[in-house]
Amino acid sequence: IIRDSMQKPEHAQIKRVKEYVQAKFREPISLEDAASIACLSASHFRRVFKKECGESFNQFLTTYRIDASKDFLKNPRYSISDIAYEVGFKDSNYFSTVFRKSQNISPRDYRNNILKS
Repeated sequence: IIRDSMQKPEHAQIKRVKEYVQAKFREPISLEDAASIACLSASHFRRVFKKECGESFNQFLTTYRIDASKDFLKNPRYSISDIAYEVGFKDSNYFSTVFRKSQNISPRDYRNNILKS
């Protein structure tokens, strides 16, 4: 019973961080920023987030940004570079590398496949 009551506040803290990411993913967000939002130390936040979500905060943030980029890729008016910056990557080459690693396809090929459908 004590363990459950201790997890509920942490769950709310993680939810607050996820809502922040949803609202601010286009901006730089560090682990320290997220920990501050959760009112936890960075090291404790790292452990709590991983336990609650099954992935690190940085993995979560990157996945969120990649998922957001997929919506932008549906619109051919946006360049790959514009999309990279729009979803919070500072470098379009790095964005392409991360996208390819997570999706097993380049952003350009992903776009071409979507537009063909």
